[in-house]
Amino acid sequence: MRISFIVPTYNSHRDLRSYLDTFITSNDTKNVSFFIVETSDDQRLPALVDEYKKWINIELHFVPNRGYASACNYGHLHSIEADIYVFSNPDIVFVSDVVARIRSEFDSESYGSVIQKDEQGRVRTFDLYPQYKSLVTELLRIHRVVNWLRLYHPAIIFPVGAFMIIGKNVLTQTGPFDERFFMYYEEADYFFRLRRNKNTKILRDVYVIHKVSSSTRSDPQFDAFLFQIRSLYQYCIKYGDFSYFDSLIRFYRLRTMFNGSHQKRLDALLVMREV
Repeated sequence: MRISFIVPTYNSHRDLRSYLDTFITSNDTKNVSFFIVETSDDQRLPALVDEYKKWINIELHFVPNRGYASACNYGHLHSIEADIYVFSNPDIVFVSDVVARIRSEFDSESYGSVIQKDEQGRVRTFDLYPQYKSLVTELLRIHRVVNWLRLYHPAIIFPVGAFMIIGKNVLTQTGPFDERFFMYYEEADYFFRLRRNKNTKILRDVYVIHKVSSSTRSDPQFDAFLFQIRSLYQYCIKYGDFSYFDSLIRFYRLRTMFNGSHQKRLDALLVMREV
């Protein structure tokens, strides 16, 4: 069984080295390939990739930055054909033999993920589809409860996109990622399209560490928030349901009453809702 890791990157030289080092020390590399899709012009990467060719099958392509979904699609189309594809952020740290577990539990007809934890050991694997979020779920932080209990139901809850495992036939039947999502919510959209496919698995006995926000650490937090709400707005347009977006506006109105520092985020939400 061949596994292809598709890794979209953007100025992620340091993260990618850690990613590859921890993978090699933790996993069997036989019949595993890596396809790095670099969306910046970081010229440090060719030398780094060449350095690892002695240990793993790895390829690097530079592409225009059209977003995470576009990079995933490019990687799928141009990488070595595989039975299973893993779409992974470069800020993942491997701590065990994930490949062996993927081989034993997944096939070309299945999809899912492994447990993802942040650097403090908290589970950050699951989220509710926007259609099932509201002011109440935000105030009660239901997504934290879902992760604490490790709850998963493909009709309501999806695995976050830092480590997506998707079989070849699932990709063929479902089609490409929607490239209107530049960053964030591309996985929510993809898994929502898959919600009736019950052949899904979460490997709860293995985990990877996702260095949360590492992918956007070069940007201010507000810029990352803008990316999130732009993609959320696109998601709402696609599915014709703005209830969660409007709930976020009410949520930030409440927060601004007690802390004026949230006004900037509220203003951004209001401006986007009026577009």
